[in-house]
Amino acid sequence: MKRFSISLFSIATLVVTFYACSPSKTIGTQSESTYNENIEQNRISYTDSLKSTMAVPGQDKNTRPKPETVNVTATINTQYDVNKPLDDFMEKVSERNAENNVYQGYTVQVYTGSSREKANEAKNTVYSLLPDTNPSITFDPPNYKVKVGEYTDRIEAQTAYSKLKGNFSVVLIVPERFPVNKED
Repeated sequence: MKRFSISLFSIATLVVTFYACSPSKTIGTQSESTYNENIEQNRISYTDSLKSTMAVPGQDKNTRPKPETVNVTATINTQYDVNKPLDDFMEKVSERNAENNVYQGYTVQVYTGSSREKANEAKNTVYSLLPDTNPSITFDPPNYKVKVGEYTDRIEAQTAYSKLKGNFSVVLIVPERFPVNKED
């Protein structure tokens, strides 16, 4: 009996709670009046640039002229044009690289450590994985470094990186300067 009265009290509480939380007034979305506004005067109209460039004086507007008779030229001068400064900068970089006989590129580093034996093992592993490459060992005291390839951009280095990354604990694409080989 006690259980029944507790259940009945719980149900009554839920009903009262739901009734109290329900909105007191139903808001309808349909009404007799609909919203209507004419915004035609605010629209921007554009002229058809193709029609204006293709129009030839003394010719019917419905016929198109032959393409060789129409001269379309356009120049765009913007306040924020960066082509000239960028070209100048790239020219300076090229001149500096030519003076130094080096170019900026990327290489893939597969080993760095103080053990020459491990460096030789890493070099042999690279030979077995990428037989067309020429890995090199450099000694920058106190570490030996094994590097592979001379790539001009990161995307080129990415292919070698992808082939080597599963076989070494640390594989890095490192920026490096390479000498320019001038063949005279």
